[in-house]
Amino acid sequence: MAKKHYQLSTGTQLQDSINNITTYNIYAINETVQNIQHQQLAVLVNDIMQANRILIFGVGSSWIACEELANNLQKIGVNIACNKDFHTQLLTIPGLTANDQIILFSKSGRTREILEILKIAFNYKIPVTLITSNVNCEYEKYLHNKILFRTLKQISRYSAVSSKIIQLLFVDIVFNQIIEKNSNYKNYIINGTKIVKTWNNTK
Repeated sequence: MAKKHYQLSTGTQLQDSINNITTYNIYAINETVQNIQHQQLAVLVNDIMQANRILIFGVGSSWIACEELANNLQKIGVNIACNKDFHTQLLTIPGLTANDQIILFSKSGRTREILEILKIAFNYKIPVTLITSNVNCEYEKYLHNKILFRTLKQISRYSAVSSKIIQLLFVDIVFNQIIEKNSNYKNYIINGTKIVKTWNNTK
């Protein structure tokens, strides 16, 4: 079905790369949105708003979404733990409780780092949300919530392509909903934007 509607090029010229990268991203967005899990997204939004502290982690290209979500949530005063260093993240976990939240971004959902955090969080009874393309995750028992996205298998995988885009799509959707549900957060953004504008106009 994917091959019928999303044509990939087998060539190596610039136009082939343009076509394929575009196709990967369009497929990921269209297929994910058509199958979007409203309930799971709503649960994540509520969990973020209720949590005392949130740890966010991902490896490789998934770190881009982690950093974006962390930066956005910090703008509205959410207590965030987000560090590229895996050891630092491990050291943070014992300070979390069942009233906190761990959000993990991982296309495969089974890197060593992700699996280790899942197991430790489970032992500490910390709820974990995994954002992944892994439909049949063998570690479901460790998860409080799982949000799925779709990707088209790359002909040549030089870097993660569509997974970056779709993870950022989820980040934007979740953050937008959080803002819409709390007028105080809207004011934080408005006031913050004024400060930045003043700074930019300073000579």
